[in-house]
Amino acid sequence: MTVLQPSGYPEEFEQGLRSKELRLPYCGTCRRFHWYPMSRCPHCLSGNIAWRGPGGVATVFTCSTVSHAFHPDWEESVPYTVVLVEYSGAPGVRLVAQLLEENPGGATIGALVEPVFLESNSIPRLAFRAAGRKGTE
Repeated sequence: MTVLQPSGYPEEFEQGLRSKELRLPYCGTCRRFHWYPMSRCPHCLSGNIAWRGPGGVATVFTCSTVSHAFHPDWEESVPYTVVLVEYSGAPGVRLVAQLLEENPGGATIGALVEPVFLESNSIPRLAFRAAGRKGTE
């Protein structure tokens, strides 16, 4: 059973973020990842679910730059870019997160990105950066 944490993340996903690992639900029967976490595999209905990393880098499927703060507390955060990414090792699984970049709006579809593990107010958060870049954490 998936238990949501105060962060809103499933427990296994949050534990992975705290360990600086991206973990996704994986079916040991049909050997496919899926997202959002469910007690049974949506592909074959097996209950043989474990959490593991998709490995490697991800590809930007689509992106959008946010330039309007929808709350006064966020005014200093704009502009920022949000990406929808997919890992080649987990076809069909797409994750949404912020893209950390020096010049927001420079994201391109098809770009390779890697996960960055952040924490604010004791809550872990997943973001991405251009693959091969260091020092954005």
